[in-house]
Amino acid sequence: KKIAMKRSTGMQQLRENARKKMMQQVAFQISLYLFSFWFTFVPTSIDFAYGILNDGKILYDLLIFANCVFALQGFVMAMVYFTLQRLGTPQVEPLPTSTSG
Repeated sequence: KKIAMKRSTGMQQLRENARKKMMQQVAFQISLYLFSFWFTFVPTSIDFAYGILNDGKILYDLLIFANCVFALQGFVMAMVYFTLQRLGTPQVEPLPTSTSG
């Protein structure tokens, strides 16, 4: 029975490590997508806020930059997707079980 308990504890530890690793990968994916979203969204927001706060005055350089970055949003998201796909998610392989008769 002690051997079974040690195996059970080892399996629990293995599962816990796999969960931690999976949560780290999910957190990395989320942060990467959020960063890429805000990278493309913030310049447009700044341009919009500047126009409101300055009675419709337009900073053409900022407007051009914001529109170029915003137009690239799909490309940036696709690059994030393909980068994450290339990195892949390693599968957790089950431990081989011994069959005793």
